[in-house]
Amino acid sequence: MNVVDEIVQQRTAGRTICAIQDDNVVGKGREIADRVVQAHDLRGLGDGWLMISGADAHAIVTTLLHQDLAFNTELMPLAQASELATRFFDLVPEPHTYFTNGDWTTSSDPASDSTRPLATLEGWDPISDATYDSGVVCVGEGSAAVLWVEEED
Repeated sequence: MNVVDEIVQQRTAGRTICAIQDDNVVGKGREIADRVVQAHDLRGLGDGWLMISGADAHAIVTTLLHQDLAFNTELMPLAQASELATRFFDLVPEPHTYFTNGDWTTSSDPASDSTRPLATLEGWDPISDATYDSGVVCVGEGSAAVLWVEEED
């Protein structure tokens, strides 16, 4: 099973969008991010997309796979979530540019407290009608990937 299917199958809370897009990946990063999410019936943010580092993107995706947004309930072990996040980003040719809709606080040393999430969502600019939604769009050389979750409380 490929990593996209694994993520969708194993992340059981809410709606999980996990996809790779190899067409229409031309233009500036935020424009590509808009087209990628719009292909999945989500709203684009234009200049509202927040550009983040690769380390922050990995922490966010790992956290979204590890626990739900609404109640922080564990969905899978942290190590498994981290491994899936790595495999997910490996699907996109480098160099990568990462975008999110959320104001995330990331842990600088997640190993210091294994019960603390790698990233905490403080606020977000919604791109769906769900109570909670966030994720990461990874734009690479001729390809892009999206991992997005929508949840209700």
